[in-house]
Amino acid sequence: MTTYTILSGEGEVQAQGLTLTEAAHEILTSDSREYDVRQDDDGGFTLWTRQQVANRGWEMTTFFSTNSDRKQAEDEIFTAIVLSPRFRGHCEAITDEAYAEMLAQGAEDEE
Repeated sequence: MTTYTILSGEGEVQAQGLTLTEAAHEILTSDSREYDVRQDDDGGFTLWTRQQVANRGWEMTTFFSTNSDRKQAEDEIFTAIVLSPRFRGHCEAITDEAYAEMLAQGAEDEE
């Protein structure tokens, strides 16, 4: 199973060893945001978000799945969130394996 590390915009580790769902949750709830995966009229699902601090209402995002199974749809949406460049600079998820490689490369560069 792939696990993820969450990095802040400054590159500091915020969490490690997270599942796909946990990593997406960290990204989607950062900066006082909330999210909801809602079923569409056609049977698929779409991600909705809002930012309470800014007193904004719910907004439909471009993240969606046409899969009618909620769990599979959420996995598709959360994979897109984790891989999305949209959240770079705020917080981001990388695989724990990629993070370990990054640390190893940094150690090699220091030698």
